[in-house]
Amino acid sequence: MSGKTLLWVLPLLGLALAGCVEDDAGCTEIGCSPGLLIGLDRPLEQPGRYTVVVLADGQAMSCTTTLPRSSTQDECDASLSTSGTGAMSRHGRSEAAPRNLAEVGINGQYESVAVSIELDGDLLAEAAFSPEYRDVELNGPGCGTCPTAQETLPVEAPGGSGI
Repeated sequence: MSGKTLLWVLPLLGLALAGCVEDDAGCTEIGCSPGLLIGLDRPLEQPGRYTVVVLADGQAMSCTTTLPRSSTQDECDASLSTSGTGAMSRHGRSEAAPRNLAEVGINGQYESVAVSIELDGDLLAEAAFSPEYRDVELNGPGCGTCPTAQETLPVEAPGGSGI
């Protein structure tokens, strides 16, 4: 690399690395993505194809995942994710093989959210929420806040026999 190249690469490298360090107040540069986390009141573990459908302020989203995990990718809209014990699926990419379906994550801040979960076409859960978002300091005190909300979705046992 020539000396001239180094003269313009080093400042750019410094700018890129600046986002990885703390500022004078001890704050990191972790970004905020407002969101809603819906925890299932019990994890779903029965093998099959699960379909999660969300209607958030009129915007439809869906995610399909299969248990046990296969080599096929999940089919999830960009603002929707699912997670299970030890794994997460974001935008159709799984980080590890989940053993169950335990949570649904929705990026964004919505006033009205309806969610349903089906297993091979049979309805297991359905509910509507009016999430109450609270500001969470992700990067520590005094470093800014991010609106987050949590809800719990009651789930029926597969076959409709109750919990």
